[in-house]
Amino acid sequence: MGTVFEFALVGDDPRYLQSAAEEAMEEVERLDRQLSLFNPTSDLSRINAAAAYEPVRLEPRLFRLLQRAQEFHRETEGAFDIATGALKSCWGFKEGTGRMPTPEELSRATENSGFHHVVLEERHRTVSFTHEGVALDLGAIGKGYAVDRAVDLLVEKGVESALLHGGGSTMYALGIPPDQPGWKVSLPGGQKVGGSRAYVSLTDRALSVSSDTYQSFESEETRFGHILDPRLGEPARAATSVTVLAPSATDSDALSTAFYVLGASRATQYCETHPLVAAVLETPEGRTVFVGQIGHESITAHSTHEEVEL
Repeated sequence: MGTVFEFALVGDDPRYLQSAAEEAMEEVERLDRQLSLFNPTSDLSRINAAAAYEPVRLEPRLFRLLQRAQEFHRETEGAFDIATGALKSCWGFKEGTGRMPTPEELSRATENSGFHHVVLEERHRTVSFTHEGVALDLGAIGKGYAVDRAVDLLVEKGVESALLHGGGSTMYALGIPPDQPGWKVSLPGGQKVGGSRAYVSLTDRALSVSSDTYQSFESEETRFGHILDPRLGEPARAATSVTVLAPSATDSDALSTAFYVLGASRATQYCETHPLVAAVLETPEGRTVFVGQIGHESITAHSTHEEVEL
C-alpha cells in the first residue's frame, strides 16, 4: 500500500507470536494485491476498468467494504467519497506530486467523480458505474481495513495484546501491554497539552491521523494538500491535521479524512450522534479543538520517553 506496516505482539511464546504476526502480515500483503490502485491485476483495477460497461462481481468482504464506504459517504453528506479517482488524477496526486489542473480538466474530473455514480447490487454482490471515467480510490480507508483484518487474525490465533499500525497514520491497540492500563500513543500532528507533547492511552481502540504534511504542492504562493473535498473538487481547507479515535481502524481511517474535509463544527455534530468516535483537530488558525468524549482529562501531557511515537 505504498507504506510500512509494523506489528508489536506481547505474549509468553515468541515463536508462536512470530508465526501469528507473519500470518497477519501475509493478509496485509494479500489485501495490497487486492486493493492497490497501482497494480493492474488487483480487484480494484479490475473494477475501475470494467464497471462502467458491466456489473463486476466481488468477493463478500470487499463488497462489504464498499458498502461501508457508501455508509460513510451518506453519514458525512459526501465529505467522504471513494469515487474520486478522476479528481486525484486531475490534481496529480495519484502520481504523488500534485499539480494545478486546467479548468477544463477539473470540470471533466468533477463530472466523473462522486459515489452517486456507483451502483452496489447486494443480491449478486456487484458494483457498476453509471458511465465511463469513474474510478474508485481506497486510499482513505484501505490501510484501516487492512489493520482490522490483521487484528482479526491475531485474535483468532489467541493473541491478547498487540499494537499494529499502517504507515504510522492508522493503528489499532489490542488489549493492554504489561503493567500498563493501555498503549500510550503520542498524538500525531504536533498536538500538545500545556505546551508538552500529548499522548492518549488506547485499549481495544483505533487511532488515525490525516494531514497534508507529506503530500502537497505550491502554486502562486498557495499550498494545496492532497486531501480533496469531493463536494467541491478541490483540496480541503477546513483543518490542517485531524486525529480520530474509533472502535475500528476502518472507521478511524475513513473519518479522519472526512473530518479533515468537514472541519471542527461538523465533526462535533457527527460525534454527538456517534458517541464511540472522538477527534482532535488542528484548525488553519492554529487552534486545537477536542471533539467528542475525549478532552483534556483523557489526553495527557507526558515526557517523551514514555510515549509510543508514530
